[in-house]
Amino acid sequence: MSDEMKNPYEEGLPEEDVVVGRGLMWVFTVVFLLLIAGPPLSRNWEDAFGAIDEGEERWVPVVEFFRFGSEDAQNLLKKKKTRDPSITREVPGLRDHFEAFEGKVESDAGFAEASRAALQDVMVRVLREGNRKTVVGEDGWLLYRPAVDALTGMGPLRAEPKSVADDPTLPPWEGPLEPILAFGEQLKEMGVELILVPLPVKPMVMGEDGKVLWHADAERFYGMLRESGIEVLDIADEWVDGGEVGELFLKQDTHWTPGGMEKAADLVAGYLKGRPWYGELDGDSGRFEFEEEKVANVGDLVGNLGLGEGQGIFAEEAVMVRRVIDGETGEVVDLEDEDSPIVLLGDSFTNIYREEGMDWGTGAGFGEHLAARLGIPLDVIAINGQASTGVRERLANRPGSEGEMRDKKKAVVWTIAARDLFLGESAARETEVEWGEVAFKDRKSGGVGAGPVKLRGKLDRKSPFPDPATVTYKNAIYAAEYDVEEVIEGDYDGDRVKVFLWAFKDRKLQPSAGYEEGAEHELVLVPFDGTPYTSEQQSDDGDFLLVPYWAEEVVGDGGKKEVPLGFWVAVAGILGFCGVGRWWEWRGRSG
Repeated sequence: MSDEMKNPYEEGLPEEDVVVGRGLMWVFTVVFLLLIAGPPLSRNWEDAFGAIDEGEERWVPVVEFFRFGSEDAQNLLKKKKTRDPSITREVPGLRDHFEAFEGKVESDAGFAEASRAALQDVMVRVLREGNRKTVVGEDGWLLYRPAVDALTGMGPLRAEPKSVADDPTLPPWEGPLEPILAFGEQLKEMGVELILVPLPVKPMVMGEDGKVLWHADAERFYGMLRESGIEVLDIADEWVDGGEVGELFLKQDTHWTPGGMEKAADLVAGYLKGRPWYGELDGDSGRFEFEEEKVANVGDLVGNLGLGEGQGIFAEEAVMVRRVIDGETGEVVDLEDEDSPIVLLGDSFTNIYREEGMDWGTGAGFGEHLAARLGIPLDVIAINGQASTGVRERLANRPGSEGEMRDKKKAVVWTIAARDLFLGESAARETEVEWGEVAFKDRKSGGVGAGPVKLRGKLDRKSPFPDPATVTYKNAIYAAEYDVEEVIEGDYDGDRVKVFLWAFKDRKLQPSAGYEEGAEHELVLVPFDGTPYTSEQQSDDGDFLLVPYWAEEVVGDGGKKEVPLGFWVAVAGILGFCGVGRWWEWRGRSG
């Protein structure tokens, strides 16, 4: 080696030899191999031979890695095709397979979940750091990160700069402006007024001096909507009005307090009472009564941190809710009155305090309190996380929707978390906030019975659903379509039926999530409308002509798989590889 290539710090230093004994080397090697190979080997063994619930599908990674065209890959391909119509392939490719496999490994690995929870616990306790979903603020306040992004990102009117990291397979992104304008024009042609109510989110009310924080494009965006004839009811300034954030929002949850919600109901009701058509409604607010109830829960933002069950950092938060009772019926106010002149579209801000699945009480939500103030029942469609497009699709695809809108409706009050309006492209894609146009159709429904029905059918297609590890809400359902082979009990005259099934509950995939196309099931079904599941986050890209049912009971093969021969071949290969390595080492010693 030349002088130029010598290490200048080497000269003058004494030479040192580090000698590690064979025994210690074996210890290091074994520990390293256990750390690398232990978790996956343990998981494969547990998945292959561990106990599973009835109807649950075995999923063994070392086998599924070689199972091309798996159900998960097909599900991913369907999801891609829904977002990008230019994708025409019918069979999943290698990339689809690897993406689906990687996602399944990450979401279902018990050992990884435990380690992530332990690491996140340290991050929150010591460093006060959250994750991609939750921001940890001062004094235990938690914020939904996309709500922060909605104040600081590119927004709905400006395109994000292109990057070499952009996925070329993604379809062009459509922001909220054009779909909202199109929806307003549709309603206008039917003689129905559209009132858009952006609901303030927590980061917007945490500014100094009690001022509301807005995205820089908010004024221009709202102005463009108003110029087209859409009424934008911006309640933010009057709603906040110098109030403390603790009066308006739950500390550990995305949503408002009962008091903040009722204040918003007062403002919206006050505006609606000033509309020219309100005098025709004959409302009677005196018919409604209130029942107080104390409820306590840990907020959804704690769940989004992924701390695991039994986390000891955040205590339950208690609030007092007021259930709304209709004095004429003695029941909670009707929010599914399709004859009501007012349609209320909403998201989880409407469902909190209303739906049992949100764990904050029932019968005391925004819709109930708005109805009490207006003195009439309402026609409410509220789906968690889907106020951008899902609720409009549900409204537009109801049987006879166009005629119903022309004959019965005066206004559509569209409440939506303001963050969804101002998310830029990247943040919107990540949180699966999608904007699409809908079409109202005046059609009759087919294949509908008057009540429950029991039938046998073959699963023909499934709607792809999101990964439970990446979504905001802990529960989700999906639509499946069955070819009807036999009606066993009840009344059903169609040859196909749409059935909603559980995808996941409490972020845990359910056995019904693994049902495979081609599986035969015996199903006990009830009409989907009227069930408590209509507000859950849902995936439905199927035939909207089919009126949906909910599966009360499913009996059949469920798509279960036995441990195939490939697993044993893989195990034998691993053992053989280890054996050859041990023989080679012995041969070297003896030689």
